[in-house]
Amino acid sequence: MIAVENLHNSLRRLANGLVTISLDNDSLVSDERVMLVVRVLKETYGGVRLRSIIAAYLSALEKHIALTSLKIEHRGKLSDAAASAIGKHFERMLNRKLRTRVTVSESLIAGIRIGVADIVVGYSIADALDAHRKRAAAAHLQW
Repeated sequence: MIAVENLHNSLRRLANGLVTISLDNDSLVSDERVMLVVRVLKETYGGVRLRSIIAAYLSALEKHIALTSLKIEHRGKLSDAAASAIGKHFERMLNRKLRTRVTVSESLIAGIRIGVADIVVGYSIADALDAHRKRAAAAHLQW
């Protein structure tokens, strides 16, 4: 069991090191560097070992991307300047560079929802109604 745990820890450390190599000067994942890392891994390892390393690397990349991706969902109009200001605000708040993605969400009645990793901030009528519905249900259960 200890040997398996040591192998898992070694894979995780290797994967985290590979993610570090995959980052650009702003600490964001670089497609070109990822492709280079994968090419070198393919040339160096084979078979099951390669699959295990790639799986650990992919998992570490996904975690890093989640921590450096700002998702802005809105319903209606959101100017590029407003999206940029939101991005800069969250970069200052989290003290790291973020890659911003803006999408229109049909699930929002009006407003905006902003998320980075597991931090989600919502300013929409749909979110307010949902929060009100949950409070009302909780109050009803207490009676």
